[in-house]
Amino acid sequence: MKWTTKLMVALVSVVVVALGATAVAQTPTPESTNETNEDGQSRKADGDRRARMLGHRGGKDGCGPEQPRDRAKRIVHSETKVRLDDGFGTRTLDIGEVTSVDGNQITIRRADGETVSATAAEETRVCRDGEESSLEDIESGDTAALLQRTQNDGTQLKKVRAFSQED
Repeated sequence: MKWTTKLMVALVSVVVVALGATAVAQTPTPESTNETNEDGQSRKADGDRRARMLGHRGGKDGCGPEQPRDRAKRIVHSETKVRLDDGFGTRTLDIGEVTSVDGNQITIRRADGETVSATAAEETRVCRDGEESSLEDIESGDTAALLQRTQNDGTQLKKVRAFSQED
């Protein structure tokens, strides 16, 4: 094949990839449209409470929820092995309905029926409805995500993100 033919094939490939990326970037999402549900609420406001817990840090205090992609709404339990400076650790995410809060212990029932309990420490970050909070503000019936870290020194509850029932 001549070098001019190879050059043309490369240019056409670049153009096709660029057009595809542009088309994907311009595809509307429920968050970028003004669609409403039957109650007149925006689709963004109508999203699943569980999905809001899986977003990135938002707001000035890092508690603000964001809407993740639809696949994230189905997460009930996730366990990830991560590399650390001194070996490996595990990050565990459990999402479910709060069944009890007793002192510094919180218990949730996941959608798959499993019960998960965790003990909060002084450094555990607690957020409720997108704002910095404390464990005693969380009520039975709230939806909560528990993020735990397991390393050489044991398991620690790092963060609790909860959303009230009326949310």
